[in-house]
Amino acid sequence: MEEIREVAKAYYANSTKQQQEEARDAFQKMNLEKNKTISLTDFLDIFLPDSFPKSVACSLLKELDVNGDGSLDFDEFITLFYLHQSKRLLYCHGCEKFLTGLYFTCVKCFDSTSNSYDLCSICYRKKNFQHHKDAVFLDNYALLRRNIKRSSETEVDPFQV
Repeated sequence: MEEIREVAKAYYANSTKQQQEEARDAFQKMNLEKNKTISLTDFLDIFLPDSFPKSVACSLLKELDVNGDGSLDFDEFITLFYLHQSKRLLYCHGCEKFLTGLYFTCVKCFDSTSNSYDLCSICYRKKNFQHHKDAVFLDNYALLRRNIKRSSETEVDPFQV
């Protein structure tokens, strides 16, 4: 999680004033108690999609809560904002833990739906999941390389037309 936290801080530090204001506005909207922090209740009520299990949400909040006070201040919120904006709020469908590093994704689900089916390395290795039998899984870096290759193959070269 530390790497993600550092990436989030770097993006925030290098964002425009308008983008920084968007982050502050999002924080204020989630801060229902108006006490400069986001409580677990605020977090669960506003932020997470219905498809996100509560157990994952609670463990995610604990991961984000650097000082361990049970809530998120603005500096801790920046990581959550980055995860949301970059669509990296992913969890393992096997053990229901938030995914922070390498993970595996079902290629068929990734290509055909807006919801991916993701697994941590341990659940994938131990086959700790129930998914369709013809599923093909790739780790997130292999999936990225595959998608880059596919997109470059479909681009039209104006000099070749």
